[in-house]
Parts: sequence; structure tokens; C-alpha cells
Amino acid sequence: NSNIHFFIYDDDSTFSIEEGKKLTLIKYNGFKANVEVPDSIAGYTVTALGDYAFLGNTTIKSVTLPDAVDYFGRTVFSDSSLEEINIPESLKIIPSKTFEGCNNLKNIEWNNDAIIAYRAFSNTPVTLPESALSYETKYCDNSFADIIIDKGVLNFTICYDKNNRSYSVKINSYNPLNDPLISDSNKKTDIDIPEQIFNFPVTEIGNAFWRNGSQSGISLSSITFPSGIKTIGFDDLYNPSDLKSVTIKAKDAVILSNTFRNTGIEELTLQGSCRIGESAFSGCKNLKKIVVSGEAENINISAKAFHGCTALETINFPDNSDIKINSLAFGNCSSLKKIAVNGNVSVSANAFKECVDLSEISISGNADLSSNAFIDDKSLTDICVNTNNAINGSAFNGCSNLMSVNSITAFDSEKDELAPELKSFILNNFNGSENVGFVNLYIKSQADKVVSEYTDSSMSDIQKVKILHDWICNKVVFEYDNINAPETQNDGSVFMNDSTICEGYAKGYNLLLNAAGIESVYVHSSNHAWNIIKLGNQYFHSDTTWDDGDTISYNWFLKSDSEISAETTSHSNWSLLNLSPLHNSTDVLPECKYSMGDLNTDGKISVADLVILNSHILGKTQLDSDNYILSDLNFDGITDSFDMVCMRKLLINN
Repeated sequence: NSNIHFFIYDDDSTFSIEEGKKLTLIKYNGFKANVEVPDSIAGYTVTALGDYAFLGNTTIKSVTLPDAVDYFGRTVFSDSSLEEINIPESLKIIPSKTFEGCNNLKNIEWNNDAIIAYRAFSNTPVTLPESALSYETKYCDNSFADIIIDKGVLNFTICYDKNNRSYSVKINSYNPLNDPLISDSNKKTDIDIPEQIFNFPVTEIGNAFWRNGSQSGISLSSITFPSGIKTIGFDDLYNPSDLKSVTIKAKDAVILSNTFRNTGIEELTLQGSCRIGESAFSGCKNLKKIVVSGEAENINISAKAFHGCTALETINFPDNSDIKINSLAFGNCSSLKKIAVNGNVSVSANAFKECVDLSEISISGNADLSSNAFIDDKSLTDICVNTNNAINGSAFNGCSNLMSVNSITAFDSEKDELAPELKSFILNNFNGSENVGFVNLYIKSQADKVVSEYTDSSMSDIQKVKILHDWICNKVVFEYDNINAPETQNDGSVFMNDSTICEGYAKGYNLLLNAAGIESVYVHSSNHAWNIIKLGNQYFHSDTTWDDGDTISYNWFLKSDSEISAETTSHSNWSLLNLSPLHNSTDVLPECKYSMGDLNTDGKISVADLVILNSHILGKTQLDSDNYILSDLNFDGITDSFDMVCMRKLLINN
């Protein structure tokens, strides 16, 4: 092994050389009665006795150890002929069975700071010092020098890290029988876990920490974790709502999932970098304030970490932090009013969903925001962000009252335009958003502007429907390369972009028709979207997406149910979908009964329809007002000989 070298000393001892120029006496092989272990060899310091180093040796009588020795392995001297030894000043623990069966052991130079484990001197004539008895050692397991101790209200394990040559303490459980605060009338207690026990740092807490308390019906009112405990997690709290105060002193703390879920905690302070597990504080309805101190920290808040903390009002993050906030981390925090991040932040979808009081967001660094991060937060009126950096505007989908960026009104309703200093930022970053306040105003103004420029009061509805159909097809092309992008599927697609997909075509057309005062709805199938339009008293399908090509066609313009469903790939079935508040909504899916040209409404176009049309053009008969729109086959707003030509073509093609 390249990391371990063996050195033979005086032909009677084997040492291993470890990291940091330290030596461990692996085995005494000699026959001397009086053994003196050297302080060092060739510049390496002797600091430990390995497992079984003198086990069963029948020649030794005295052993002198250097004060630098701070570790004994398993059963180092057991069943040996040892009579005399000194306990080194650096040794912290004398493990179980170290001297077991040393029947001749009489003289010991004690180190009164060393903890003497259970059975360390069993079956020896040694009388232990009084100080050893005060440690109330219960037993030792078989791993190195780990010992488990009951002391006061805490049961704990003193652990030894062989690699780092260091001791630490793990708190295993709470002992309700030893708690002086507990009485028949008071079943609550406060726990302050000390920084050190026996001068060893406390670094861990067990999952069953409060199990004895819960089984005894005792509630935890407050708990303080020392700076050495970096991972915090336990379960089985009795009456978790009684836990009002939690103090975490560790930097880089990790709070495990569900640890403080549904507790009564009122304020949380963390000392810098931290990772908060899933649902760690969810349902803490009394939690009002979260403060994370320090600078240049890394903060990771897992899914639902603070979900349902309905009293939470403020979150204070340290400057220059990198913060990751996962899905629903602050979902349903209905009292949260303001978020300020002076650093970089990543926010997942729905992270702040149902934060109904959230009115202001401030992010001074880079913002990596997922779509719907702040979805439907209706109280949000202003966001403060660096407009030189890209931002995902769809993070604010449903924020219909968001009207300002950096305290500047984003859309000037009097001038009917975006604020000049924000225009480029909004068009580049909010073109994928849906139902955002200032974007809604801009889209509505653009739809009104198109209708005003391309239609007038002299036009019939069918003329308006046709010219707006053509405007859509001329304005955008189908986006083949980025069909899943938000900007290809939203209300603003045809007004803020040069390309879109079927959802964008249909939504844009719907907004234009509504602006022109024409009734229409958005319908969709499993893989497509289009519109149904009312003209006169009849309804028709219109698919602008499929009509848009190198030249505009009308193959899918003003079609009946039977005509549209004849194409079974994308039009075989459809359903109604209500859109954002910008659109008129209905719960009734219109029926498109008749095809253009079916003047006698018998479900087919025939010579009989041609006769009716001819008679009407010659002035011999009048068409039924309900069906008059069916005669305008060239969509020009009047019924004349040109429609006769169109009718004959239909008959020939059929």
C-alpha cells in the first residue's frame, strides 16, 4: 500500500507511518519486561497504539508511553502480564476491555481527564479514581473507542474518527426521566445542546432524538443546535406545534426533510450557507421571519421547504449570495409581501405559487427564473431587476397586476406604447409570458391597432374575418425549430414575434376577432389548435396555421364540422379551451352545421343550391337572413355573379 510504510524498531516493535508524520505502534514483538515506547522515530511522532498491540503478552511488566499518544485501539493490553503503566496526557478515552484480564496490574499513573469506558479495567485489581465514576459510562460498543453515555437529559456517543484522529459527540436521544423541568403539571421542556461535552465537539444528532420524549407525552418548546451540528434532522415530535423556537448556530447547515414540519416556530435565523430539505418547515403557520446571515453564501431551498407558512412576511438573504429556490418552496405563503435578493438567484416553477400578498420582487444580480415561478401572484405590481441581463418573463405568468419594472410604469396607456427605456427589455424577455399585466395592455393595444388599420366600419364581418386572417398569415411563419418555447404558444406570439405555432396563430386570431367585435372561440385537438367564428347566425371553423404557406390559401377558412373533421390527422375532434382574461370566454362549444354554399341547409352542396343562388342574384327570390352568409363564397361581403362562379367550381370539384 503506497500510503502505509512499515518501520521495524529494535527488532521488537512494528510501527505504521500515517499522514502527518505520525506513527502508530502496530505490534510489540519483543520479550522485554520494561518497555519504553519512544516519543519519535526518524522525525515521526508516536501518537497511537493500534488494535491488540500488547494483547496476551506474558513478558511485559511495565510500559512507558509518550504524552503524545492520543489513541488506543481495541484490547491493547488485555490478558497481558502488565504491572505498571502511565496514561498519556493526550489520551482522551480508555476504551472498553483495554486492560481486561491484566491480573497483575497494580500501579497506574493516571490522566484524570481521560474517560474510562465500561469494562476498561474489568478483572483487574485496579481501583478507579473517583473522577472516573462521575462519567456514568453505561457501555462501549466494539468500534474503536466509541462509548455511549447517559449524562443529564442527553444520551450520547463519543465517537472517534480514526482517519482524522479526532473525537466528537453524537447526541442520540433525550432522557425525560432526567429532565428537571418536567413535572406532572408541566410536560414541556427546552433543550440547549452544548457546543462540547467532555471537551469534545458535538457534531451530530440522531433521528430518534425525541422518541423517548414523544413516548412520554413531553413537548419540546425550544431547541438550540451548536455550531458543530451541521446536519439537522429528527422525527417523532410530540405536539410539534409546541416547538416555538429553533436556533441553529452552524454555518453550512443542512436541515433534513420534514424535520420541523407543522411546528409552531415563529422565527428562523441561519448562519450563512445552508441547504433546507423538502418540507423541512412546511405548515409552520406561526413562522413570520426568516433571516440568513453572512456574505457570499450558497443557499438551497428544496421543494415545499416553507410551503403553507401562512404567517411568513419577510425573508432576508445575505448580500452576494447564490440562491436556489425549488418548486413550491414558498407555495401558499399567503402573507409574504416582499422578496429581495442582492445576488444570483435560481427559482423553479411554482416556487412562489399562491403567494397572494407578494407585491414586490427585487433581484440585483442574475436571475435564472423558470416559467411560472411566480405564477398567479395577483398582488405583484413591481419587479426590480437588472434590465441589462436576460430574464424569463414567463416566470410571471398570471401576474395580471404587474405594471412596473424598476418602479417605471411599463405601458403608457395615454401614449398607447411601452416605456421607451423598457421596450427592448420587455419585447426580448416577456415575449413568452402569459397574462402579465403590462404585457396584456401592450397586446390589447396591438390588436386594437391592427383592427383599426386594416378594417373599418364599412366592411362586413366576413370581410373583416378574411383580412385579419390574411394579416396573421402575412405577419408570422410557422416555427419548426422551437415549437415548445413559451413565445410560440402564448397570446403575444403574433404581436411580439415573427414566428409561432398553431397555439399562437389561434390565440392571436382570436384576439384580433374579439377586438373587431366578432365572436370567436379557441378550440384544440390533441395536437393542433384553431378557431370557430360566428358570422351572421352561423358558426365556422378557421385554421390560420394550415392556411399559411408560401401563398395564403383558404382551404381551411370558414369550414363546417363535417368539412373540418374529414381531415382525421389533426381535425377529427376538438374541444373548447378558455384562455386568459384577454379573451372572451364561453362554456358552450358552437356547432358549425353548414358549409359555405349549402343554401338549402340540407348538408350538401348540389345543383339545388346553385338554382337558389341564381334566383337570388336575378332578384327573383330572397335568401333566408339566417343563411345569407352561406352565399358569400368569395368572402367579399356581397352576393353576386362571382359567387356563382365559386359555386360552379364547388360542384365540379365535388
